[in-house]
Amino acid sequence: MTKMCKVFNLILCAGVLIIAGCGGQPGGNVERTLTKTLQTELTAIPMETLSISPDNKTIAYILSVEGKQQMVINEKKGKVYDEVGWLTFSPDGKRYMYGALKGKTWYVVIDGKRSAGYKSVAALKFSPNGKKALFVGETQGKECLVINGKAGPLYQKVLPPVFSKDGKRMAYAAQIGDKMRVVMDGKPGVLYNEVGIPIFSPDGRQYAYRAEKGSKQYVIRNGKKEKNYGLIGEPVFSPDSTKLAYAVVIGAEEYVAVNGEEYEPGFSVIIKDSVIFSPDSQRIAFIIKEKKKQAVVVDQIPGKMYGEILPKTIVFSADCKRVAYGVKQENPKVKNQFFQYVVTDGVLGKLFDVIEPPAFSTDSRHCIYTAEIEKKMVVVTDGKSSGKYSIAKKPVFGPPGTWYAYRAKKGAKLFVVANGKTHPAYDDIWPITFSEDGKYMLYVATLGDDRFVVVNGNEGEKFYNIVGGNVRFTGPDQIQYVTLTRADEKVQFHSVKETLKLEK
Repeated sequence: MTKMCKVFNLILCAGVLIIAGCGGQPGGNVERTLTKTLQTELTAIPMETLSISPDNKTIAYILSVEGKQQMVINEKKGKVYDEVGWLTFSPDGKRYMYGALKGKTWYVVIDGKRSAGYKSVAALKFSPNGKKALFVGETQGKECLVINGKAGPLYQKVLPPVFSKDGKRMAYAAQIGDKMRVVMDGKPGVLYNEVGIPIFSPDGRQYAYRAEKGSKQYVIRNGKKEKNYGLIGEPVFSPDSTKLAYAVVIGAEEYVAVNGEEYEPGFSVIIKDSVIFSPDSQRIAFIIKEKKKQAVVVDQIPGKMYGEILPKTIVFSADCKRVAYGVKQENPKVKNQFFQYVVTDGVLGKLFDVIEPPAFSTDSRHCIYTAEIEKKMVVVTDGKSSGKYSIAKKPVFGPPGTWYAYRAKKGAKLFVVANGKTHPAYDDIWPITFSEDGKYMLYVATLGDDRFVVVNGNEGEKFYNIVGGNVRFTGPDQIQYVTLTRADEKVQFHSVKETLKLEK
């Protein structure tokens, strides 16, 4: 990847600026020491195509050239094509790729080098460690997975690949005629009538997927068949990677099997893809159906029966002692009128028109969710609802015992509510993030023509734009981001670093 031009190292502002926040906000005042470095200066560019890498070191945009297009990466202009797009950065920001069309042929440009040509390209993606640049290419009426420019075998269809968390292992499902196989770490597996999307264990050492051959169904774990079952949905690994669970049919009953052993008792119906583990991997929950009603089973013990358990709403607390989930129930007095509520530790919550999935705070003390009633949204914390907002975003949580916060809107303004206290309102607010130690909560806010970073409720210096809203913690008490300002007919990008200090 090309480096910035010499102006990248030009210090625009070697001095410091101390910004003191307004008082009265959660977290207290923050002393902020700010330095700015001129990263690059450009003539006017099409802002709608502007992109910045996750590490804030690469700036890219698309230029129009006599009806054609070219990608510009850190001021270096790429070749001119009929069309360019789908710019994708690696997670660490050090690599990039994008699609490029010339005539009827598509290419993918990876770190400045063009791939072979294809009829179409899709699913541009980097591995989590950034070492593999992948895409699906179509040629000769078939598809192949291309890795770092090298094409793999041709198949009727190639599904997007999945990776282990460390990026070292990769798998994808592929179709050959009317059969399918999973290709694991480059090695083609056995052909089946159908296969599911492969999954990796959290530690990356194991893999599993659902497979079907004739009337038989299996879970394939690390290349070996488990028992022949009638399967219900996809397998799931426990967080500690030691257990693999899935729902199965044996005769007239359905069970959850863990590591090939069926857990008693069996049930009439287990709802597809409802099996989840607790964070410590010691508890299992899933949804059952009996006589048109549903219940959540925890540790093989069924809870109270309800009309319907809302899918994908079961959640364990971080300490694994608490359970919450959403319920949909018909009004017994009004046919076809339904309400929803959250059940927390077996206790029924308030009735709402719609509820969003509940979540526990990272210290397990609070259960929080958003809900809608009479076309207004509220945030429910431990059973108590607050505000009647036009919009309320899903709550987010800092490290244990620190922050829980959400964005909300009343009228034309948005604001953040953190630990129950309301921050000032702005025209727009971008997503909330936290430092790893929980000392700081920040977000980018817009007011009029200004954009600025708010830390613990304290406003920072105002800029014309903060590119991508990408503010990164680069240390326990340091943040970095890229700003954009206009000077005459030029656009200047500055790398901004701030050192933070909580006032005592």
